[in-house]
Amino acid sequence: MVVKVNEIINWFYSNYRDKLVQVHEFHGTKEECFKRIYALRRSGRYDSARRYEFQDKILESEYQKWKDKNETIEMFYGSGVID
Repeated sequence: MVVKVNEIINWFYSNYRDKLVQVHEFHGTKEECFKRIYALRRSGRYDSARRYEFQDKILESEYQKWKDKNETIEMFYGSGVID
């Protein structure tokens, strides 16, 4: 399976208009792709100008269902320390 995700930026330098920066391709099973996309989206969690959108809108809803079912505290915090 190949899943394509658009990386879009919207900030001052793009006149606050959406600008496609890159198209990321993920290969593997749906589960493997969703895990990699989860990591990609989490890596940009403090970047309010950048977002990642599935090219296939149906996959977005499937991803949300997968995330609701599979997201763990370890996935959410990664290697961070939780007090």
